[in-house]
Amino acid sequence: MKNIIHQKHLDDTGLISECPNCHEKLKYNPFVVDNSEGED
Repeated sequence: MKNIIHQKHLDDTGLISECPNCHEKLKYNPFVVDNSEGED
């Protein structure tokens, strides 16, 4: 399967954070869609 997302977007240091539980590096996925409008 070919990667359709350019590598420079995946390497963005702004996506790296720290897990609040284990304090390991955590990389956020900026391409996740949240369709839970108004759901509790």
